[in-house]
Amino acid sequence: MELNKISAKNLTVIDRELGDYIRSDEKNPIFTPAQYEIVRRAIYYTGDFEYQSLIQFSPKALLIGGAALAARSTIIVDNLMIKAGILSILQRTFANQVYCSLDSMLEEELENHHSVCRIEYFAKHYPEGIFIIGQEQNTLSKLLDLIELEEIEPAFILGTTPGFLGIEKIKQRLGESSIPNILIDGSKGGAIVSVGIMEALIELSWQVYYQNNHS
Repeated sequence: MELNKISAKNLTVIDRELGDYIRSDEKNPIFTPAQYEIVRRAIYYTGDFEYQSLIQFSPKALLIGGAALAARSTIIVDNLMIKAGILSILQRTFANQVYCSLDSMLEEELENHHSVCRIEYFAKHYPEGIFIIGQEQNTLSKLLDLIELEEIEPAFILGTTPGFLGIEKIKQRLGESSIPNILIDGSKGGAIVSVGIMEALIELSWQVYYQNNHS
């Protein structure tokens, strides 16, 4: 994220507010430095400090997600806002291919697969890809069905879908999955928080990648 004066001041406010939360348990750190950057970015993009207690990381999620980015894994998203939000930073870093399941350019291709829903089409073409499901809970549920049937094994999943009816059970399934993931607990979420989290993950991963290959 390119910082201007306003952005820097906003992040300073976030750091000050989060400081009290983090210092409440100094002997057992709530976040690693990398996780902290993910959390502060989610708050920056949403203006909602509740995300400090809603973001959940599976073991080694950032490490494995970063490795998948560095391996140029294809990224599948369920919302055009997410695609637009991460394309710029990807073009400056890993240059992963990004597909959106709602992209109108794919209508003709998808017409030949009437019995297959959009996410299933992409999942079966990129079974080891990175999946960002930020808006549609039915899409996340279908993706989890394919994982549980062992038809696909994504490298990493970011699940930030909002909702009320059944969303907690769906997110619980993701949390209990063996797939490395970051998810938003509860009913909150949405495309904008997906963009914030992914931007932070891409930047952190690029810093590590660049240092390892230019030292």
